[in-house]
Amino acid sequence: MMDEEGNHNKMNPGSANLLRDLLHPQQFLLPDIEASQGELPTGYEWCTCDLNDDRTCYEICRLLANRILLPYELYGQSKEYLQWCLCPPGYFADWHVGVREVQSRRIAAFVSAVPARIRVHGNIIMVADLRYLCVDVPEREMIPQILLSCEISRRINLMGITGQIGQGEWFLPAAQTAVSSLWIRHLDLSRIKDLHYKTPRPGMTIERVRRLCRLRDFIGTPGIRLMQPSDVLSVYTLLGDYLGQFAVAPVFTEEDVSHWLVPRVGVLDSFVIEKISGGRRVITEFFSYTQLVQTSREVFVKKVAQLFYYVHDPTTTLPRLMRDALLTAKYHNCHIFMANEFMANWMFLEELKFQQGHGQVKYSLRVCGIDGELQTSKVGISLPL
Repeated sequence: MMDEEGNHNKMNPGSANLLRDLLHPQQFLLPDIEASQGELPTGYEWCTCDLNDDRTCYEICRLLANRILLPYELYGQSKEYLQWCLCPPGYFADWHVGVREVQSRRIAAFVSAVPARIRVHGNIIMVADLRYLCVDVPEREMIPQILLSCEISRRINLMGITGQIGQGEWFLPAAQTAVSSLWIRHLDLSRIKDLHYKTPRPGMTIERVRRLCRLRDFIGTPGIRLMQPSDVLSVYTLLGDYLGQFAVAPVFTEEDVSHWLVPRVGVLDSFVIEKISGGRRVITEFFSYTQLVQTSREVFVKKVAQLFYYVHDPTTTLPRLMRDALLTAKYHNCHIFMANEFMANWMFLEELKFQQGHGQVKYSLRVCGIDGELQTSKVGISLPL
């Protein structure tokens, strides 16, 4: 739902009945969770974080800046990125859970989730998409992460939702997992040494890597342009048809597409490709990527593009579309472009000179209807970092 100013309204508790109607009848039940909140150390208290409050957002951004998602690498989220990621249509404000130090009112820990619909082998299931489990450095021995996990699970259970999906640090009992390597494509070749680029083969010099990985300075696909709000219906139709080929994939509404895929400065870029068909302009393809700031143990800061959702025309090749994604990210001053092996990404990674990175991307999915480890090619889900 949207208000008169075009902002998303959070879902009220009365909407739980609607959510229960979407649940698959044979979903697993979560382990028993206490009806009351877990006990925190003296001097700390539970709170619900208001992400419409700038000060609260900045505190959470500070906290998340200390997360290590990949070896030796930190990722920073802006206030706008955090609100985009945690306030989609129908979100529950109660699922933005914090722990405050009573005396200073500092946020010492944070955990969150957003509701999402996914399709598993033809069944549409409502799940909680678990995000951002983080404890500040001084409290990491006092506040165990399992305490935060139990609290967010308790609040999710109160809404009648039993399915869960998580990324990275989340461990879900009895969950099925899909594991992918993280692939890196360097865009700013003038700073390969600063980016700690590892040459793919012994004996290959940095200069030769620069020549092999150089991108052309122009986009070769005609009809490419930035996505506009008026394109939502076309992209919604394209994306729904494309995701239908995967065993596990999200189910988006038009409002979801408007939230997740319409470009936002410094957060998300989305591009569509138009063609003339029957005298009419028709959108046949699109791609999108998020933007993050990454720092390592050194001072150098990298602007990172992470591949999000896309649809390519089956009459053309996916590497051609992804080459345009690399070029637009480079134009927006991104240093590196990241992608995993989910969806059909394997079709372009090696051809476009992506390098397999140190880290892995792991999705954990706890719903009925999935047996064994998920194959990456059957997963049509893309979760933002």
